[in-house]
Amino acid sequence: MRKFCKGLTPVICVMVIILALTSCASSMSVTCNVGTGDTIKVTLDTSEGFMLEGADDYGFYVTQDDDKIFQAAFVDEDDYEAYKHALDDLVEIIEEDSANGITWTSYNLDGRSSFIVWINGSDTGLVMGGMEDYDTEKKVFDSLTFSVK
Repeated sequence: MRKFCKGLTPVICVMVIILALTSCASSMSVTCNVGTGDTIKVTLDTSEGFMLEGADDYGFYVTQDDDKIFQAAFVDEDDYEAYKHALDDLVEIIEEDSANGITWTSYNLDGRSSFIVWINGSDTGLVMGGMEDYDTEKKVFDSLTFSVK
């Protein structure tokens, strides 16, 4: 019996370590080769129950409990500038900032808030349409990070 317990101890230790490592994962990432020629890595903090869905080279969704919170589409510089210019005349700007490698503007159009994002160091932007209240959308937005690969 003692010999059996002695051999079981390392197995239990390995199982505990594996369990601890797998339960620590609180983010998910996708890498997209977008039409601008850039390779963009999108990472989402999933600790609030958010998930990346339908992520591809054109864009992605962020969902929670199977409800879409954001729909995002990658855009080139010309499209980004056109969206940015349209914001000046058509919408109420909520907030503008630059941090963590992106420059962004959140705005309200007909009661729906959205974001337009430029990924610094790239030729790629994002247009993100929100489908929830601004506080929820901002929480999701703050849970996203972007990097150029």
